[in-house]
Amino acid sequence: MGISWEKVGRAVADAAPIIGSLAAGPAGGAVGALIAQRLGTASDPEAVLEAMKSDPDALLKIRQLEHDERESVRNWQTMTLQAELADVASARAAHKDHWMPSVLTVILGLMVVVLGYGLFASPIPAENKDMAVYIFGSIVTLFSSAVTYWIGTSRSSYNKDKLLGLPGQ
Repeated sequence: MGISWEKVGRAVADAAPIIGSLAAGPAGGAVGALIAQRLGTASDPEAVLEAMKSDPDALLKIRQLEHDERESVRNWQTMTLQAELADVASARAAHKDHWMPSVLTVILGLMVVVLGYGLFASPIPAENKDMAVYIFGSIVTLFSSAVTYWIGTSRSSYNKDKLLGLPGQ
């Protein structure tokens, strides 16, 4: 697989953080085309990275692009955020009143209890301690995300809208 616009975004993030974050996101192709045009290269991530390596002023040009196109960049940021929020809303709508989120939350809660008990009840070999901490931390993070689903603002907003009988609920 070739180089992605995400890699270009990471490469320009220090000089032009907004352009970098947009190039690494869903609008990567469009932002990448603007970067390529500014650098006078083909609209291809590999060509852009090569131009950045060979032209010492490339990052200055990209920073200037961010400054010149700040209104467009803000619009892209807004569109990216709206797309991400729509994705979350779509997932919530697709799974509303489904049993699976509650079952997953219960399973994750049980996993946290069992793993927590295991961490305190039996010694962990020294060579496995890092892995145990990593796994336990991952499970706790997933569990906290599941709990946030149920008590977070999105869930309370969903319940409020449902109680009020608002459309789409």
